[in-house]
Amino acid sequence: MSQLIHPVDPKHINDLFGTHSAQRKAMGLGPHRGVDYSIPKGTPLKAVGKGTIARVYESKILGWVVELRTYVSESQIRHFAYCHLDKAEILEGTKVQQGDIIGHSGNSGTSSGPHLHFMCGKTNNLATSAVEDPLQWLPKVEK
Repeated sequence: MSQLIHPVDPKHINDLFGTHSAQRKAMGLGPHRGVDYSIPKGTPLKAVGKGTIARVYESKILGWVVELRTYVSESQIRHFAYCHLDKAEILEGTKVQQGDIIGHSGNSGTSSGPHLHFMCGKTNNLATSAVEDPLQWLPKVEK
């Protein structure tokens, strides 16, 4: 099993899983449920691993969302949600290879500007399901 990849260059990570900044508190939000990559609108987003597009939907808060179901180890499956996309460009059930472009970054939903909000969990529908830090499955970021 090959290692997963980042959906975009990891040097663009600007907010981590679990942070609870003053800005988030002022907005009445709890701890951050994903990782944010600060990238321009229209940036191609790569499939982190070989898998299947499990869900494509529009959420009032997360905007256009694509959820990818993939193996993170030989026996463990995770769902990765790409949120605030520009629009839905891929269909549910589509099989993808690692590195395939599955969408483009945007500013949909209640976004704070163009970026990728990236979430991970054991089941689909990550907007309302339990989530975990997606970086635990991705290559470590060099500082």
